[in-house]
Amino acid sequence: MSSIPITYQDYELLLLLQNEPTISFNQIAKKLGITPPTAKKKVESLKQRKIYRGKTVLYKPESLNLTRYFFVLYTPSLEELERLEIALKYHPYIISRSRFYGSRLGVFAQFNYPKKKSELLLAFIDALKKEGLVSSYLFYESLGSRRTMQIDLERLSLSSFKWTFDWDKCYSKLLTIEPSPLPSPSPSVLDKMKPVDFKILETLTRGKILRNNGSFDTEITQKKISDYLNVETTEIWRRYHFLKENVLSGYSSRFSREFFNINSEKIIFMTFDDEIKLARCFTLFTDEKEGPPFRYHIEVYRDAKGRKQLILYVSLPQYHEAHLIYTLSKIANLRVYNVDTIGKSSVSYSFYSDAFDFNKKMWKVDKKFVLDVPLREISEELEL
Repeated sequence: MSSIPITYQDYELLLLLQNEPTISFNQIAKKLGITPPTAKKKVESLKQRKIYRGKTVLYKPESLNLTRYFFVLYTPSLEELERLEIALKYHPYIISRSRFYGSRLGVFAQFNYPKKKSELLLAFIDALKKEGLVSSYLFYESLGSRRTMQIDLERLSLSSFKWTFDWDKCYSKLLTIEPSPLPSPSPSVLDKMKPVDFKILETLTRGKILRNNGSFDTEITQKKISDYLNVETTEIWRRYHFLKENVLSGYSSRFSREFFNINSEKIIFMTFDDEIKLARCFTLFTDEKEGPPFRYHIEVYRDAKGRKQLILYVSLPQYHEAHLIYTLSKIANLRVYNVDTIGKSSVSYSFYSDAFDFNKKMWKVDKKFVLDVPLREISEELEL
């Protein structure tokens, strides 16, 4: 075991954090046979060494009557790409952006936007195109069938600290596996949401709370949310559990991609000649034991022509890249993009609670809010 860069107890701790992202120090102590203070020190040590980077929470946009849109924004130059990255942060419904490179340069951008109201979102992108920040673009509408898979540390070889996966077996299963029905979008509970629910969700997705001394606390608890929002703990407890049951898609632990050698990032668009192949691919890649052991997000989208596609955003070792792409190319037509996640090249944005109008009980989709104000702010910063 001396060849691996972590102790076996650290590995056991990482397994606990992988399988139970919200596990408490007391629970860790009980399972590892150590004291709670020691458990806390060990978790903090993993953070200081940047092996473990805390936990993150995702939410289901359909539960709030939102639809996810995915844009491939091609840019004419690196300079315009950097200006585009600045511009995108001003849109109230953006949830993430990432640089991509290869034969073309650009930005992937995702928005959780009010359902069936996409005209002004497209107008926003068209306005950026008019200003020369975007040369052309593609856009896709999510059908609500998605799954995020975390790295499976149980399938990491501790003797070599390398990942192994049988791609021939994977290809065989892609041809024969019984496809499961694609998961249905979550039902909307927007009419049951209270103002405090939006604030709780915003705090959870931001992943940090501002302390009185100006620093940030990333260990968010219900008690801390109560103090931060100045809402009674019992009310926070009730509303948090409402969100957990109806809106949140779950917590996941964040591990260092570099440490575990899964720092090659790809986004792969897959089109199939029949929907059975698409369903088989989704079924296999969402199987926790049979799918690849790497970190990835897989989602079903519809393109501008109404055709279904799978989009796979994957982090994996470079020595598995060719195997993955070759395997998928045998069942689907692919477009493969390299993704840059270094520094600010990839950014996630928290839920924005002020985008909901509680007086009208609806999302703000007026032209001023989603188009005029963002474009004015962009113009002021970029001096367009």
